[in-house]
Amino acid sequence: MRLTLRTLLAYLDDTLEPSQARLIGEKIAESHTARDLMNRIRDVVRRRRLTAPPMTGPGAKLDPNTIAEYIDSVLPSEKLAEVEETCLESDLYLAEIAACHQILTVVLSEPSKVPPTAKQRMYGLVQGPEAIPYRKAEHQENGAGSIGRAVSERDDTEETLLLGLPSFRSQESWYRKLTPVAVMLLVLVGLSLAIWRALAPATTDRLASDDKLVLNNTASGDVAARTTAVVPEKKPENNSSKAIVPPEKSETKPADSPKAPVPEDPEAKLAKKPVEKQDAKPAEKPDATPGDKPADKPEDKPADKPVPTAIGAGQRKVVGKYVSTATAEANIVLQRQNPKANWQRLIHNNPVYSEDLLVCLPGYRSKIIADSGTVLTLWGNVPDGSGPMFVLECAVKLHASSDAELDVTLDHGRMAITNSKPQGSAKVRVRFYQDSWELVLEPGAEAALELWGTYPPGVDFTKEPTKEDVPQAGLFLFVLKGQLDLKVGDNHHAMREQKDPALKEPVLFFWDNLLGPARGPQPIEKLPSWAGKGARRDPRMTQALEKLSERLRALATPDVVLPEMIKERDPASQVLAVYCLGATDDLPNLLEAMTDDRQPEVRLTCIEVLRHWIGQHPQRDMMLYQELEKKYKSATAEIIMHLLHSYSEERRNKPATYEQLIEWLRSDKLPIRELAFWHLSRLPATAEIAKKIPYDPAGSGDQREQAYDRWKVFVPDGKMPNKNPMPPAPGGKRP
Repeated sequence: MRLTLRTLLAYLDDTLEPSQARLIGEKIAESHTARDLMNRIRDVVRRRRLTAPPMTGPGAKLDPNTIAEYIDSVLPSEKLAEVEETCLESDLYLAEIAACHQILTVVLSEPSKVPPTAKQRMYGLVQGPEAIPYRKAEHQENGAGSIGRAVSERDDTEETLLLGLPSFRSQESWYRKLTPVAVMLLVLVGLSLAIWRALAPATTDRLASDDKLVLNNTASGDVAARTTAVVPEKKPENNSSKAIVPPEKSETKPADSPKAPVPEDPEAKLAKKPVEKQDAKPAEKPDATPGDKPADKPEDKPADKPVPTAIGAGQRKVVGKYVSTATAEANIVLQRQNPKANWQRLIHNNPVYSEDLLVCLPGYRSKIIADSGTVLTLWGNVPDGSGPMFVLECAVKLHASSDAELDVTLDHGRMAITNSKPQGSAKVRVRFYQDSWELVLEPGAEAALELWGTYPPGVDFTKEPTKEDVPQAGLFLFVLKGQLDLKVGDNHHAMREQKDPALKEPVLFFWDNLLGPARGPQPIEKLPSWAGKGARRDPRMTQALEKLSERLRALATPDVVLPEMIKERDPASQVLAVYCLGATDDLPNLLEAMTDDRQPEVRLTCIEVLRHWIGQHPQRDMMLYQELEKKYKSATAEIIMHLLHSYSEERRNKPATYEQLIEWLRSDKLPIRELAFWHLSRLPATAEIAKKIPYDPAGSGDQREQAYDRWKVFVPDGKMPNKNPMPPAPGGKRP
């Protein structure tokens, strides 16, 4: 691709493909003329007293049609050089073409920005029957009064437009309306009778052949075929002895769950007797396999030894309750059945259902008591300034189990498990990623697990990720009290709390997705600071947590309350709201907050939350990219995704990395400018320089241009950053 005025305008307005933009960016970095022209274009577009080009007279060089054809890339090649030469000679025409190109880019490609909260409030303005989404319009007959006059005026207008042709809607020709309808009904009835008579024998034969197929599959031990044979003939009275299952049961199952029956499913037990009756009736047929023994063995096998099912494959049942006493600290637990459902806040003694996603918001600590008496504590966190925070919210799923007191999937975050039974040990199954551990806690024992994920430096965003393009994940198990037995695969590890550091008790066991589980438990000098009883918290954040708890108590939903808190003047409430937007997967409101040009702390927190959010699962990178494409163009979305990842050591040692970041300081998109400055402020080579140059990503264009010029002094083209650059030589030129 050649570097021309048109490609330069496309590069400035961000309308090129990522590969083309990268190529043009490299050519601009190599050409001083191109950089000077870019600065000139930015200057003439912002110049206030610049008039419009004359359309007629001696000063008119280009007419509007020629400019439009040039922007649309339909101008003949022999006129291209003339247009570009005219624009380079005259600031008037250069500003005209650049401004038109920029306006068309915004109008034709940028979607209308409607805040989600504004949309909800607009829809909430309408009250009464008109607010019902699927209300049918009432039928209005032609009668006296205003309605009759309106219809009459409409008919007169239609008669005029028909130019003498007969009107299908006129009152005197009502029979014309019914005639074609009656004919169509007669034709449809005749066709239906003919098709029914033609297919009736074939249907009977097919049903008979299906009975043979079901019988053969049942005799051979095919569990899936046996289940299919039972469902159509299931009696209604069987439902009276079965637990009531909500209609969302099918939504919580994965796509492959029908292939493997759930061992604890009561429908499998109810299905046994009808299968035996079916085997007895058609036993005289030649295709049937004599005897019922082969069909009984597959059903008896799951009952002998329950096998842990896949995540989300179980039946939705009550497995515990949420406990929130009045004297406890403010706590919030949200529950939803599937990603499309709304979040519901749990209140004291609310039942907790298996297969529902439970999220404890950042900063809160909440307890769930399982039916067995085992206590599960969901442990949310907010940064306290002591260092990087790898866990914020805690997300889990509980499962119904017949061989464990507690069966839980730790999606991400920190949780604690306590055996509060007065006697006997408690068996707990912990699922994560594609693995699971089994813990046997002695009475009074308490363990904490922390699962985190983050993209390591050098793992960049890609639309076609491989096995290597995944975040790094780690799981830590700490023994806080008592002792327990940990089973990882076929290995058992005895662990106990550390009462004396000199004894070096096995307190910690860890796993990561790159190396797998450790060989055995490890001793540590002391437990993390969060495990101590005297953990401190900023009083302002404590007030913000209490305020959010009160606002969500009045039947309000997080998608309405959190965006409102971001607009408040309390910095702690704003930061907490951004953390909770990430915890509830509210990407639209999170991306909207990142464009707030009046709240720098909100934008910085959005960067932290988005980086944390994409690190929890490999598929979240593409989910965020697709959400960005709804708000920006593909090239802009891809740049933002690249900036949300960390640079490798190799890229940190290349001058092109810093040249590109400095160029992005002049981007017309606030998130790109914010992310570029975020990297420059944290990379070792430019962190000190960023402190010397005042720069506000949401500041005026002049302020950003001045900061850009100073950055180019510290980071010359083609060279690494210099913390102590030489002063300019006389005449304004650098040596």
